[in-house]
Amino acid sequence: MELPNRQELEEQFAKKFGEVARRHGLEFARLLGEPPKLANIPQEFWDRMAEEMERESYAILLLIFSQSSYFHGWRGKEADLAASGYANLESKRLGQAWSTSSQTMFQKALDRFHRGTAGQQANHPTIDQHRRGNRVLTPGDADYDRIISQVFGPQRAAYNATNETTRTRSAGSEAAVEATFGLNEQDLWVNPRDGATCEICLPLVYQGRSVWTPHAPDGPPPPLSVCHCRCYISYLADRVRDGVDQLFPRWSAEERRRYFEHPETMRRVAI
Repeated sequence: MELPNRQELEEQFAKKFGEVARRHGLEFARLLGEPPKLANIPQEFWDRMAEEMERESYAILLLIFSQSSYFHGWRGKEADLAASGYANLESKRLGQAWSTSSQTMFQKALDRFHRGTAGQQANHPTIDQHRRGNRVLTPGDADYDRIISQVFGPQRAAYNATNETTRTRSAGSEAAVEATFGLNEQDLWVNPRDGATCEICLPLVYQGRSVWTPHAPDGPPPPLSVCHCRCYISYLADRVRDGVDQLFPRWSAEERRRYFEHPETMRRVAI
């Protein structure tokens, strides 16, 4: 089940991601030199870039995991420890991935630029293109600004924020359901956007755990996903709970807990 404040959490993440990326982009452009060369960037910058993203992302990762686990009925010391443990590990992974992928993205964009320039000269050798035969990226050029924006701009920040929100939401819900009611084959993969399902998620939609787990062991997003994934898992436990809440609105939390823990409950419930 999707978090009610999913959009708000994603927007917070995108804002934080964008602020950090903008700082990194400004320093990166200053260090890049003229003509720009990736070799001009010291390793100290990449290491600090990873550390800053790790530090800045920890709090929002902790918040999303906690809200997801709370929403799915898991509270208390164990839930809090799980949230802090996840945020600690995931922020480190995210920081390192941000630094490494930024290097790769810039180098690929630079290579495409040079190949494109060379291709234009070979295929269309006009006088103007001959004059640009040794053209290089220069700060202030449209191509220069476009490449910097591809790596450090708001579009990439928003893309990362969407996927990281989905990944952390899934981690919190999986941990919560496993710790309380238990995971079930009838936990279904759901995509909330009609007509916007990527080719990786499309075969998984409305399929049970045995179908989607081989492709995405931790839930959405799939590891190979290249879209802004907002898929989520509809848990059998949630559907049971919602039904009970409607049928027995005056039950206490303890009465609901005893109902859910009864061995016959899950077997009686239809999807």
